[in-house]
Amino acid sequence: LLHSYLGKELLLPTEMRRRHLWRSKCFHCTCERCNAEEDPLRIVPCRWCALEKLQLEVVFKPGVWLRREPSETAEKVLFLPTGVRLSAHAAEGDWFKVRVQEEGDLEGWVLAHG
Repeated sequence: LLHSYLGKELLLPTEMRRRHLWRSKCFHCTCERCNAEEDPLRIVPCRWCALEKLQLEVVFKPGVWLRREPSETAEKVLFLPTGVRLSAHAAEGDWFKVRVQEEGDLEGWVLAHG
């Protein structure tokens, strides 16, 4: 097989890829990847799964503002100096929704590039 009929479905687990191909193209895929016992791409987390474990550190000097909403015009909640560690649990464009453990689990949004 030299052509992939999958787009974003390429990152799905084997059985879901095969089901998609069967329903859309009427064939059961037996390529090397579908026949492998382990899928090497499954070790790469999707964007949302990766956020569950994403730890950030403020590197922008002198720091960044934690805001109530993902907007540069949103209310500033707290100034986070360089070196503060954050846990990200959502993303919207260049904004991350974070939890600041050092401030009693305070939540807000920070801009990824300062």
